[in-house]
Amino acid sequence: MAGLDADFKAFLDATSNTSEPRATTAEEQQRRRDLEEKRPGEDAETMGKVVNMEVPGPDGEVPVRIYYPRSFKGEALPVCVYFHGGCWFMGRLDGKDAWLRRLSNVANIIIMSVDYRRAPQSKFPAGLEDCYAATKHAALKGSELSMDPKRLAVGGDSCGGNLSAAVSLLARDRGEFTIALQLLLCPMTDHYLPGTDSLRDNAEDYGYDAWLNKMGWDAYGATTPPHGSPEQPHTLAAVLRHTDVSGVPPALVVLGQYDIVHDEGLKYAEKLAAVNVPVTVKDFTGVGHNFPSHSVAAEKLGLHIQKGEAAVQDIVEYIKKHLHSSGHSDLQ
Repeated sequence: MAGLDADFKAFLDATSNTSEPRATTAEEQQRRRDLEEKRPGEDAETMGKVVNMEVPGPDGEVPVRIYYPRSFKGEALPVCVYFHGGCWFMGRLDGKDAWLRRLSNVANIIIMSVDYRRAPQSKFPAGLEDCYAATKHAALKGSELSMDPKRLAVGGDSCGGNLSAAVSLLARDRGEFTIALQLLLCPMTDHYLPGTDSLRDNAEDYGYDAWLNKMGWDAYGATTPPHGSPEQPHTLAAVLRHTDVSGVPPALVVLGQYDIVHDEGLKYAEKLAAVNVPVTVKDFTGVGHNFPSHSVAAEKLGLHIQKGEAAVQDIVEYIKKHLHSSGHSDLQ
């Protein structure tokens, strides 16, 4: 682990559980992770308000949690529709609550966090279509919730970054609404076969490992009939293999050196840039998967991941530049 940032290593050491044997199925791993998620307590960061509601989805209602920044006074604000990570089969709204409270407050935006259907119980493209439906609701009905549809972003970490990229592609193709930008934080963009150097080099010991990555892809259903195969996964899952990524919103791509998905995230950024999609890449040395949101979780342990905090500042500056400035319309 030579070269690993000391702050990030301290967080990994404090949060790793090496005593419990690995789960043998995605369902078992999902149950374990669900039990680890804690509901927001009295120490939760103060917000203007937090609203739990449901929005129309393709197969029923989709639960969402909407965060209004502490400074909110009823005015229309930019909105980011956020998709949590968890390899498409782990995680719920509570798992990213502290992170999204912080991001909403420091960026002064409304955040709609989406509790999309998860694999393996609901296979691809169920979760993706839930994410699209929630984004559509923010675009077409968000003004009723003080959201400015002209300043609409999508964002997410890990598979949530993947879902953000896929929703952006769907929005381009379906033409029902416009997304202003995408926040792709340590995004998964390709299947584990044949794999990249970062997947092989960082396969274990850095928090998010190749075993979990494989379990997520195998559970998702985008690599099995009728949607695809391991050799030819569906390109709304393996977005790096999509034949046409032109015309999607500008993107901020945040990467960590010791993340197994580092290389595929970088390649997706390069693919966007090659077709003239404006891309900003923030590539941090010494850190691993989801280090920006981990920096908020680390605070509760009395730790500070300085590079994670720097990444949060980069995210905030990008949002403020493109969604708060008078020149935000140049992204439309």
